[in-house]
Amino acid sequence: KQPVLILYRPVVGGSIVAELAARSTPDGNTLLVVASTHTVGAALLQKLTFDLVKDFRPVALATSAPIVLVVAPRLKAATLPEFTALLRAQPDKFNYASCGKASSHHFTMESFKFETRTVASHIPQSCAGAVANVLGGQRDIAAVTLATALPHIQTGKLRAIALASTTRSVLAPDIPAFRETGVPELKTFAYENYYGFLAPAGTPPAIVAKIEADVRQVLREPEMEKRLADTC
Repeated sequence: KQPVLILYRPVVGGSIVAELAARSTPDGNTLLVVASTHTVGAALLQKLTFDLVKDFRPVALATSAPIVLVVAPRLKAATLPEFTALLRAQPDKFNYASCGKASSHHFTMESFKFETRTVASHIPQSCAGAVANVLGGQRDIAAVTLATALPHIQTGKLRAIALASTTRSVLAPDIPAFRETGVPELKTFAYENYYGFLAPAGTPPAIVAKIEADVRQVLREPEMEKRLADTC
């Protein structure tokens, strides 16, 4: 066992802390906790000083968090086909909140719009802010992490339309996945927010294998399984 120092820099799509990790000594003592946001940033940001593929080597996938499409109960749509039809019937009328610009949640909705040829303006916020705005009546639609919205879905203050995952979540088995709702354009639709670990390129394979084994061991511990189940 040894102490762990967490360096948290939630700016520019995580690129600042990723650069620090990429330039660190490849000895296994520095890891990057990577999320979907990092891959989005690598695709969109033009002035990165590191290469997410060449400057890192994968260590382990930790978990993933389902993305849920929710609406205010006043919206006249209870299913994804109804929601899609509503947006098609009233283009440019609706906007939606997400967990931030270029987030997985943003990409989920933009992909939905592209596949279904629908229109809705994007209002980037935090996940908590997006949920709060739908609850407060400032927004009608949001794409957020399931764990953030679930308490309000359970009390009926938000209506869950569908999950962007490939399957339903054990946290909310009554919420269907996009691909099972019968919308033809979405039969292969799947987006999730994932989290994992990367090590700087050049980290010896034996060290990477040891860290991967340790991560998998921790993820199998009952306490960790419960914690992830309650939050992801």
